[in-house]
Amino acid sequence: MRSNEKKVGNTHLHTRSRRSGGALGAADGSSRRLRHLSGKLGNDAVSGKLTQGGIAQATMLDHIIGRLKNIQDVQLVEREQVGDVRKWHRQVAKGESGYHLPDPTRWHEVTTLYKQAADALVSGNLSRGSILLERAAEVEEATMATLPNMVTDRLQTHEKTAVEAPEEAAEGVTAGMTARCDRPRELTIAKEILAIQDTVDNAPPIKKTRKPWWNEVEEEEEEEDAADA
Repeated sequence: MRSNEKKVGNTHLHTRSRRSGGALGAADGSSRRLRHLSGKLGNDAVSGKLTQGGIAQATMLDHIIGRLKNIQDVQLVEREQVGDVRKWHRQVAKGESGYHLPDPTRWHEVTTLYKQAADALVSGNLSRGSILLERAAEVEEATMATLPNMVTDRLQTHEKTAVEAPEEAAEGVTAGMTARCDRPRELTIAKEILAIQDTVDNAPPIKKTRKPWWNEVEEEEEEEDAADA
């Protein structure tokens, strides 16, 4: 059975990722929506709304790619610890604070959320993409806090730093829809993270060192002397 994970502290540094623009795809659904909005708001207003939505879309996708790259880097370090049992099994077996079994699959949940957010954004659904992105940021922070010491000790500061969703995510919740865009090739990182299934069932027990035979003889003699007294 896998040991219970113990939360360890980590430094929280909130940063915001910005991007000045993004390319918008041309879709029939977007064209129909554009004609519909033009009749209600006017061409200038519609143009500004779609441009703003495209910027938010590109910024959030760029943020997701950055977080997936960081998650993959951390997962790699944890995978290395799976194959390095001898370096940490004593601390885990003794139940030392901050030490528990490495588990690279811990990153599957947050990766799935980031992937779902990206899928929504690519389709032009800014509202759903923004909500999922905010949720993914929360889960990533919580997951980072469950890492064992032998992993965090090998991470650089920026790798173990929680990063909140960009402010465009909050804007996207009310932005609604925008045009579809091309799917960034870097999003294949999510599939690579989810393909990792390495786990450790339990830590090997600590071997007891047998006392030298002469110590055992001396202990037996002491017990016999005590019994004769």
